[in-house]
Amino acid sequence: MAAPARANIDPVAAYDARVGGMGDTGAAYVRNATAIFYNPALLQSIDSLSVTFSVAAALPGVTHGSVPLDGPDTEVDSDITLVPSPFLGLGYRLSKRIVLGLAAYPLEAYGGAFKDVQTLGGNDITSVIATVESSPAVAVAVLDNLSLGFGYRITYIQQIVRSPTLIGDEFVTTETDLSGINFAGFHVGVNYRPVKSVSLGLSYRSKIETTIDGTVDTPGLPKQDLSAEVGSPHRFKAGVAYSLLGDRLLIALDMKMMLYEGSHEESVATLETPAGPLKQVQPLHWNNAVGLGIGAEYAVSPRVAVRAGYSASSSATPTETAGYFTPSPGALHVAHVGAGLRLDHWDFDLGMIYGVRKGYLVLPRSNRGEYGGPALSLALSGTYHK
Repeated sequence: MAAPARANIDPVAAYDARVGGMGDTGAAYVRNATAIFYNPALLQSIDSLSVTFSVAAALPGVTHGSVPLDGPDTEVDSDITLVPSPFLGLGYRLSKRIVLGLAAYPLEAYGGAFKDVQTLGGNDITSVIATVESSPAVAVAVLDNLSLGFGYRITYIQQIVRSPTLIGDEFVTTETDLSGINFAGFHVGVNYRPVKSVSLGLSYRSKIETTIDGTVDTPGLPKQDLSAEVGSPHRFKAGVAYSLLGDRLLIALDMKMMLYEGSHEESVATLETPAGPLKQVQPLHWNNAVGLGIGAEYAVSPRVAVRAGYSASSSATPTETAGYFTPSPGALHVAHVGAGLRLDHWDFDLGMIYGVRKGYLVLPRSNRGEYGGPALSLALSGTYHK
C-alpha cells in the first residue's frame, strides 16, 4: 500500500528574489505583491499598483541527495530538480488606508527519483508533489505607522508516486495519483514602524488539514481507490528590519516556528479493497521546527543593490520515524547572495541559495548511512510598480 510521501513544508521561499538573497527574511520589509505570502500587512508599502512575477528553480545536476537504499552504508543518489516555482501577484491601493492583493504560488513543488535501485530489481522510485495556493488579501492602515493584513488561502495538493511492486517473481510499477483541495486556510499579519528607520513584522499562517484521494494502479491488478490525510502546521514568523546610512544599508533579522507536533503526529491512509477499507496508520511524531534568518542589503548606487544572508532551521523529522523521502533529522544551513536593479517603474532582483542538510544516521525503520545532500537554486523576480 503506497502511502503519500511527506516533507517539511516550509522550504526556504524565494517568491521575492530580494528575500532569497537576504537570508529568507522578509517579514518586515517586503514592498511588493509578494507580501501576500510573507506578511499581508506589508501590502501597505505599495504606493498605487504592484505586479510581481518571480520564478525559482534548482540547477540540474547540483541539487541532489543520497540515502543507503540498497542496504546499510550504501549510497543511492537522488537527482532532485525543483519544478520551476512561479509566483504571480497583484497589489492595488484602493484608498489611503486600504490595499487589496491577489496572488497564486506553489507552496511546494519538487520532484525526486532514486534510479536503478538494486534491491528493487534495478527499478526506479519517483515522487512528484505540488502544493499550490491562491490567496486574496487585504491590508488596512490602522495608524500611519501601524497596518494589519489578512489573506484567505485556497490550497490544492497533487502527488504522483511511481514505485516497484513485486508480483510473483517480477517487479511491476505501481502508480499512485492523489489530489485534494482545502478552503479553510488563512494568513494574518501586522507591521509596526516605531520610527522611520525601524520596521517590525509578525505573521501567522493557520494549520490546515487536507484530504487527498485518487487511485492506485498496479499492472495485472484491479485499480483501487486510496485516500490520505495531509496536514500543514501553524506557522509564526517575526522579523525586524533596520535601515541606516541614509537608507543605503538595510539589515533584517527573522525568526519562525512551525508547530508540526499538532499536524504530523501520524499518517493515515485508507485503501478501498474488495474486502472493505484497509486503513494504514503510520506514526510520525514530528517535532516543532524553528528557523532563523539574517540578511543585509547595501545600495552601491541609487539603482543597484547587493545582498547577502544566512539562514538555518531545524528539521521536524525525528530520527526514529525518518525515511528515504523525508528530510534528514539534521539541521539545514543555507547561504544567500543576490543583487537588485531599481528603475523608474521596474524592480529586477536575482537571488542564489545554497543549502546543506546531511548526516550519518542509524534509523530504526531504514538503513544506516549518509542521508541528505546539498541544494543550489536561483530565483529571479520582476516587479512593475507605480
